[in-house]
Amino acid sequence: MSKSTHIHNQPLNRRSLLCKSILRLNKFMKTGKYLTFTLADEEFGIGILKVKEIIGMMAITSVPRIPDFVMGVINLRGKVIPVIDLRLKFGMPPIDYTDRTCIIVVRRSAVGPGYFL
Repeated sequence: MSKSTHIHNQPLNRRSLLCKSILRLNKFMKTGKYLTFTLADEEFGIGILKVKEIIGMMAITSVPRIPDFVMGVINLRGKVIPVIDLRLKFGMPPIDYTDRTCIIVVRRSAVGPGYFL
């Protein structure tokens, strides 16, 4: 079975679905507030209630035998949090981190434990 999804009879791959619909959730769900961010000129968003906190970049400990998009883990007040580079996860080219690069820590029920942008 294909990994694509159909909305209004138009096939969309997972990345297209996320890119095109995550900020348009109001059409399908209750109105809410979203944390939005941009990756490679594409807008993304996550429900604000799923965001635990936003922190600046910090030392990331590498872990062997993990996917390329998982940068490693951080220790956040005694909790080990995996850090995922969404640019790499979505097949975008990597970029150097800047002072605007941050880590978004999300609740476990969201997409994943920690992302940086």
